Parts: sequence; C-alpha cells; structure tokens
Amino acid sequence: MLTREEVALGYGYILGREPESEEVIALHQKSYDSIGKFRKALLNSPEFISAGYSNRKLLQMFYEDFTFFVDPGEPDFGRAISDVNYRYEAHNLRLLREILRPGDTYVDVGANIGILSLAARTVVGERGRVICFEPMADNAALLVRSIIANDFNNIVVYPVALSDAVRTLYLEGHSNGMLISNGRPERKITTAVGDTYLAKEDRVDFLKMDIEGHEPFAFRGLKNTIRKHKPMILCEFNPSMLKLTSKSDPSAYADQIFSMTNEVQAIDYNGQMTSVSDTASLLALCEVKNRYFVEQGLILDGILHMDLLFKAGRGEGRLTNILPKFGSARARRHRA
Repeated sequence: MLTREEVALGYGYILGREPESEEVIALHQKSYDSIGKFRKALLNSPEFISAGYSNRKLLQMFYEDFTFFVDPGEPDFGRAISDVNYRYEAHNLRLLREILRPGDTYVDVGANIGILSLAARTVVGERGRVICFEPMADNAALLVRSIIANDFNNIVVYPVALSDAVRTLYLEGHSNGMLISNGRPERKITTAVGDTYLAKEDRVDFLKMDIEGHEPFAFRGLKNTIRKHKPMILCEFNPSMLKLTSKSDPSAYADQIFSMTNEVQAIDYNGQMTSVSDTASLLALCEVKNRYFVEQGLILDGILHMDLLFKAGRGEGRLTNILPKFGSARARRHRA
C-alpha cells in the first residue's frame, strides 16, 4: 500500500499538480502496491495522454464468436486483456452462455469496453437486445467500435452513469472508472436513474452490474425494473470499494441484495460458486476467501471482491435448479 506522500509526489512529478482530495489519495493508496505500478498508471492516464505525451494503437482481439478492440497500453486491465493467453472473466462468460437464451434482453451497467455485452449478443441473437451503460468516454468509444466490427445492430450504448437520482459526481481512474463525490472539474458528470431508461422495455432477463462500489445507489434506481421483470442478476460485491468510493456499509449492501432474493451464488476468482442465504454468511465467506487468496499471494489484504449471482424475487426458486450444470458440479453451501 502506498503512503500519502508517495501519491502526492506522483501527482506532482508526473501530472504537475496536487491530488484533488483526500478521497482520491485514499483510492490510490488502496489500489496500488508499488510506486512503479502507480507511476505507470499516471503515465497512462487520460490527463497525461491529453497533454500529447503518448500515442497509442488499438489492438483487435478475437474470441470464439465475436471480436473487440482494446487499448493495450491502458493500465487497469487493457494490458492484461491484450495478452493472448489471458481469458477475461472466463467463468462469467460461461455463465452468460448457460443462462441467456435467444431473444433475451441483457442489461449491462458498467459495460466497460463491452466484452460481456458482446458475448451476450452472440447468445440472444438478432431477436434479442443488449443495453449498455458506460460513462467512461474511452470505454464507450471502444465498445461502439466493436459493435460496428461485429455488425451487431441491436446493442444500445448509453454513455451515462447510473445512480438512485440525478446528481453531480466525478469520474476517477482509467477503464475501471469509479464515481466519487469530489474530483476534477473536467471529469464532472451527471448521473441518471436506470428505471427512466428501462421503463418501456418489454423484458429484462439478465442484469449485470459492476460499477466499483456505486452498486447500492444504482440498484435503488432500478427497483421498479427489478420488481417488474425479476431478472437474473450478476453484480460485484467489493467491500473496499463500497467503503472508499460511495461510503457504503458492505453489510447494508448485502442486506439490500437479500431483500431482492432468498439465495445468492458467490463466485470467487477461480470461478468457485458458494451458495449463501444471508448477510452474515456472505461476510464470513468474504473473510475466508480473502484470507485464502492473500495466503496464496494473489491479492493484497482487504481488496477481495466477489461476483454475486441471483434470481431477483424472493421465493423464485433455488439457483441450483436454474443452473443444473453449475449447481451440481461447482456450488456448495456456506453458513456463518
């Protein structure tokens, strides 16, 4: 973890200014475990690039049935994705192919450069629909370019950030952008309410959400959509980001999740699915998984995040019945 002074010095030497706030300093301290990684991130930041010191070329990648564009110099995950030996969220790609059906509507909140959205489109087909929300301009531009390359005419991209109300927030970071309350004026955005955009949709079958800690707010702005359509939901549970970016209590967010469902499948980095049915069990599982992955040297202590898969609507039935392949072979029960 970086010190406050290291973050401030990095801003001063590379960007020629001070950090916007203590909140931004804390985010960088938590995000990087070495000065070298932090320095590379600053050198690849939109602010540094806009000054004309960098010139990048995009890379076109190919998965089985779709293609997409990535910036190999982007520090969050662009470099990792551009490695031909790296498979982006392979377990979640499998989940989409297992759950989605032709004609479904897939909604992606925090679409990033759109790998999961493009994969979803290959399943839902021409009769289906894919709706993306992505506020980071560079990400949205790459996604649109990929849509054109695949000749997909039923993917809609809204370049907005979803919340529980129309409010002013600030983007921070690179491709894995996050929303914070105080930032640079040039990165100020106005959020939107998801229900407003989805009110006229005839169906919403699958909702994916990964927005770096702002999930509690976006879910509140989608309550009517979720109540009406009862979609399958795949969302991130990231305690450190919840506390850092939106000042949200992870246990309160877990309570919010379990107000929508009876059962959650918690998915770790290896794709292992564990069935949990209450907040205490989920938090206990996170502690166990955090300790395991720290001991394996895979993550820093306290930055574990998991994906949560569930069917909206309490009493809608167990996920192991909806996902027979994953349920019987991969899922197990966990109690606090």
